[in-house]
Amino acid sequence: MSGSIRDTLVDELRRILGANVHVIPYQDNADALDRRTVMVKQTTISPLPEAPQGQLRVDYVLTFITPNIDPAKAERDLDQWVPQSLADLAVSWLSWTSAEKVLFDPQNLAYDVAVFVLTTTRNEE
Repeated sequence: MSGSIRDTLVDELRRILGANVHVIPYQDNADALDRRTVMVKQTTISPLPEAPQGQLRVDYVLTFITPNIDPAKAERDLDQWVPQSLADLAVSWLSWTSAEKVLFDPQNLAYDVAVFVLTTTRNEE
């Protein structure tokens, strides 16, 4: 695996979600949304309790944002898109724990999905 675990996660999101979904790799402001968007926000890094010397648990929040500003259309879009995307993201090194509906910016409905990835520590000089 080259690059960071975030790079690997972003690459996997882009591969699975396709070119029609904009993936923002870092927590940032988003301009007017013209398509479905996922923002990647890292929250914590901790040793994996079962293997504290060898593996890390890195927690993220993936914010799935619909471009629809009409509430009914936004709800329908999220109802279909988020569960299907979470099912498609079933890879051995990534797990999701919860999905909470939120408001992104003043007008876009979204889901904050708590996920974590497992990785090993590497000290490369």
